[in-house]
Amino acid sequence: MNYRHAYHAGNPADVLKHLTLIALLERLLVKDTALHYLDTHAGRGRYRLDSQESLASGEADQGIAKLRAARLTVPLLDEYFRLIDNERAFFGPSAYPGSPAIAAQLLRSIDRMTFAELERSEAQLLKSEFGDDPRVTIKSVDGYGLLKADLPPKERRGLVLIDSPFERQAEEFKVILAALAEAHARFAHGVFAIWYPIKIRSEVDGFVRSARSRFARPALRIDLTLYPATTANRLNGSGMLIFNPPFELERRLEPALGACAKILSAQSLKLEHLSFSIPVR
Repeated sequence: MNYRHAYHAGNPADVLKHLTLIALLERLLVKDTALHYLDTHAGRGRYRLDSQESLASGEADQGIAKLRAARLTVPLLDEYFRLIDNERAFFGPSAYPGSPAIAAQLLRSIDRMTFAELERSEAQLLKSEFGDDPRVTIKSVDGYGLLKADLPPKERRGLVLIDSPFERQAEEFKVILAALAEAHARFAHGVFAIWYPIKIRSEVDGFVRSARSRFARPALRIDLTLYPATTANRLNGSGMLIFNPPFELERRLEPALGACAKILSAQSLKLEHLSFSIPVR
């Protein structure tokens, strides 16, 4: 699988990931002490929705374009749109922020960011976009290795985003579990947010069970499913598994994700932390 995130920027899975990231950073930045943000698969960090890749896939039309056209007024969505508009004010009307650009907008001068990207051309673009930011360290390495090499951070507070392209397909879950074991041993109280595709439901459920049984930490699972999760030949939805979720994260996310589920015609949205789920009506 030759993955390029430029084909998928702004799609429903991206919307879920970015809304969750914004809510996580908002809650973590309530404290005055410095924070370290580590992105293990950063990509190029900024995208254009009028690029050849984006236009070829059309996926942004099913995600961020639908949400903006709906003209929703929901606090977390309003913040998401504000960050996009900030990007467009500097980089043009089709600009779209990846996770590094979102973090760079929200984090303070006292905070640090480490972006890892193994793919050479994407790493070069990442460096051209963020290399001059004194808060940012960019590493052209396999980001999984940083969960052993760079943890714990000197700040003692951190958010780790694991957003793998899943080039190994279902085998990627095993790789993530092994990397989490390294991270948990070094930084058990850190916040870890893992994005995953939903193709076959049983594979995802097995991963979540294994992760939650292996790591005795509070966890929040978020699943947004667009199609029946019964085939590996299609991205049927996506999810986030968050260890050590900050206080009131669910309360911040629930209205925005519920609105997204309706606009995107999702089959289901589930937030599993206090054993409840949100049906799409």
